Amino acid sequence: MMSGRKRETLESETFIVTSIGLTYELLEQGQVQIASGFATDPQLDRSTITVLKDDRDYFLPYQPAPTAYAPLIDDHPGIFEELSPVVSALDKPTMRNLNKQVLIDGDHPFAVATRFLNEEVAADA
Repeated sequence: MMSGRKRETLESETFIVTSIGLTYELLEQGQVQIASGFATDPQLDRSTITVLKDDRDYFLPYQPAPTAYAPLIDDHPGIFEELSPVVSALDKPTMRNLNKQVLIDGDHPFAVATRFLNEEVAADA
């Protein structure tokens, strides 16, 4: 529970709700000092951004998990086992790099995924 003083301090500040991409521009322009983001966002690699440690485990950890339409799994029960190498390979740095290729470099998502599957996952199989 938050103490009255902390709550008062937080409520007296200005909060800006924005899109994820704009968050980094606002930081760069000095319009905000602190923002939240996703661990897999390539914008976090900017030299002007310092990622703070979540020392209270406030945010959920990044844990990729495959999802599928239930009838598909009923028809193909081994699909999650087949996806296991992909899930294992998708750690935070890898996801940040893949997202960079799409969001910053402008590569097509299908091309990035195909390269990743052919070069990383297939090589480890």
